[in-house]
Amino acid sequence: MKKKILIIDDDKDLTWCLAERLSEEGYDAISAEDADEAILMAKKHSPDLMLLDIILPGMPGLKLAEYFYNDPGIKDISIIFLTGILTKEDEEKGRSVGGRHFIAKPYDPEKLLHLISETLKKKT
Repeated sequence: MKKKILIIDDDKDLTWCLAERLSEEGYDAISAEDADEAILMAKKHSPDLMLLDIILPGMPGLKLAEYFYNDPGIKDISIIFLTGILTKEDEEKGRSVGGRHFIAKPYDPEKLLHLISETLKKKT
């Protein structure tokens, strides 16, 4: 069964390209452009992993990660933060709400794919 990855980012071009690449690698990629849509998609599809931007319309990604972390039905979904802006405070906050890895944009696609693979292996 394909592993499901939820991409949460308001950059439609990045989301589309990343979803295409993940599909080529054998993953089932779904996406959301804002926090409300992300919550609905996470509850509906129960992804194995989320790629989450820190800067989102409506609710910052760190606040969204905190929401996921406190929801028993979503709490165990792995999160990789994929963001253009990252401070030490953001990283500390992200780790406290379940984020394990942080990738800066622009990102190295091969490094991201490797990190996704390693993160998903640790879940099984």
